[in-house]
Amino acid sequence: AGMQVPGLFGFDKLQHFGTYCVLAVWFTGLVSRRNYWKAALALVCLGLGMELLQQSMGRGRIGEPLDMAANALGVAAGVALALWQTGGWARRIEAWLARS
Repeated sequence: AGMQVPGLFGFDKLQHFGTYCVLAVWFTGLVSRRNYWKAALALVCLGLGMELLQQSMGRGRIGEPLDMAANALGVAAGVALALWQTGGWARRIEAWLARS
């Protein structure tokens, strides 16, 4: 069996979820709304790729399907936040700085 990093009651999954949620909010702030799906797809592929690479390393790390699920759910939550409130944050900051 591979080396497991200890998690506290699934805290590891919360870290995966939170990280990918923040990444989704970040990147949806940089692209137009019509391109949110591209940012989301890229992040889901990043998460999948990292898990697959971990599995293939042969250094005691394992790829976990539940980590991938937490990553994907984090991306979905980040895109939902962007659609609701945070999307386009970079343009708003740029406009605010231009007024100053």
